[in-house]
Amino acid sequence: MCNECHPGVAQLAAAVTKGVDFSQVSHSTATRLTYTDDEDTIIFKSTNKSIITMKDGQLSAVESLAISKGKIVAAGAYSDAQSAAGPDAKEIDIGTKSILPGFVEPHLHLMLTSLARYYFLNLSPMVVTTLAEAKKILADDAKTKDPASGAWVVGYGYDPSRVLAHPDHSDEVNHPDLTRSMLDEISKDLPIYVLNQSGHIGYVNSKALELAGVSDSTTDPNFQKVGGKLTGVIFEQATSIIGTKIPTAKPEEYFDWCVKTLDFWASKGCTTVFDAGIGSVAGDTDILNAIQTMPVRFIGALAIQLVQNIPVGLIKSPPFLFGQVQVQAIKYWADGSTQGFTAAINDLYKDRYEDQPCGTLNHKEDQDLQKLMEPWLTRGWQLVVHSNGDRATDQVLRIYDALFTKYKGSNEKIMHRIEHFTVTSPEQVKKAAELKLGVSHTMGHVCYWGETFYDYVLGPPRASRIHAIQDDIHEDIVYSFHSDSPVTDVDCLLWVKTAMTRETFPNKHVYDKDQCVQSLAEALRGITINAAKHLGLDDKIGSLEVGKSADFVVLADDLQKVDVYNIANVRIEQTWFEGKRTWDGPTSKI
Repeated sequence: MCNECHPGVAQLAAAVTKGVDFSQVSHSTATRLTYTDDEDTIIFKSTNKSIITMKDGQLSAVESLAISKGKIVAAGAYSDAQSAAGPDAKEIDIGTKSILPGFVEPHLHLMLTSLARYYFLNLSPMVVTTLAEAKKILADDAKTKDPASGAWVVGYGYDPSRVLAHPDHSDEVNHPDLTRSMLDEISKDLPIYVLNQSGHIGYVNSKALELAGVSDSTTDPNFQKVGGKLTGVIFEQATSIIGTKIPTAKPEEYFDWCVKTLDFWASKGCTTVFDAGIGSVAGDTDILNAIQTMPVRFIGALAIQLVQNIPVGLIKSPPFLFGQVQVQAIKYWADGSTQGFTAAINDLYKDRYEDQPCGTLNHKEDQDLQKLMEPWLTRGWQLVVHSNGDRATDQVLRIYDALFTKYKGSNEKIMHRIEHFTVTSPEQVKKAAELKLGVSHTMGHVCYWGETFYDYVLGPPRASRIHAIQDDIHEDIVYSFHSDSPVTDVDCLLWVKTAMTRETFPNKHVYDKDQCVQSLAEALRGITINAAKHLGLDDKIGSLEVGKSADFVVLADDLQKVDVYNIANVRIEQTWFEGKRTWDGPTSKI
């Protein structure tokens, strides 16, 4: 399994799912997800044309929307909606609220997110910015557990690059590791294991070392020592050695966590999601087969590790189904994580000069990656390639160019993709446009890691222009925004705000205002119609037009009138998928 998209939680997921028999999750258990039944034909009307259709990639706001049998039958004037829906249609007046196309999340991971949300403690940069915050989360969990039960305290996502010394704590330093002594202060009786966001580093207490049979006498260099004593900081293979000692959960628990995660995504306005790596974690295909009813349209890519040994002659044309999941793409990884210093970049990282000061290409030779991509391209599969660093993107662009030259027209009907597209040059953006590639951006890099990239990881000017959306627009590239959940939570409206402001968290810095998206319509494309194009579904979803699926979200305010800095705070009141309400917020009065 490749851990480069979501390395920390992927390492833990591999450990806690190893040996679990997911075949026990039968179809008969898949009854927990239900839709809210509503009248078949409904007219929604607004006070001030606050139904944003995104027709032609513009706001194209109208006053009314009519749906029937899961499809849109009118989007325009109220009289048009009445004519299309007929006299027996139910009418819902949304007043000054707004309706938008259902959000399309083009890159996330169901199984990993489920584990991160419901099994592991979240110490990611969205939650932890000081050492004290990390310690408190671990200590609070330890208080709820009995050492005699065999329980562990397990966390993921701790990222020293985002952790700064508290101004009132003179003994703290910037970017601290969690050490054995720190974790022993929390508990000496419960084993504690925390995996770094990068997945290459872990932090354990004395009890965890004891249960793994590791002492100060070890000669394994992956267990850090200072003065002959283990520090509790562990590397590479050592993270797996300790991780395999963590108790596993029951298959039914994993199933329940996945169901809850799907409901959570619906509550965030999503009606279509794309899992960018099915098969990365043991059991995810069994889980997907078992979920008979979903509150979202679920599309996906198979991780190349799952299928790379299939003989070329046996490769079938897409799509095919895992239960309700439509699989149509293959996912590849060209490099690693920018904040984890493993993304392959052309120049040195700012403050980290170890054995790989410019990160690492997963495939040193172009031909190695090209050989993996070529057979699936020729069978009509969409290719989706993870590339964070500019050196990796150079390689990916060369390979796509070679493949499209060899197989003329292979980029005409299918939009192949580069995922993340974090550190780029204007020339690379231009080349991606020439190759008719879609690019999908991890907007959390700008929001949550922008300051860290600037001060610690990349430095100016590279950090200033990460995720250069305005360059995409200038070159007429089809771009989208994603969470890469569980790297960040699904939060489509935050990505809209971030694209327009490039404001960082927590200090609200803005780097390179020239890359700010200039209009609400351009920003909304990234979570609606453009994201639908990335999935090849723009004829069915992504805008509110006659004949398309009745997928939409109801917001508490008219987004056209909301200050850009408040867009992320607009409340999602309802989510509708295929004409049925799949999420009803606690304060919804529609």
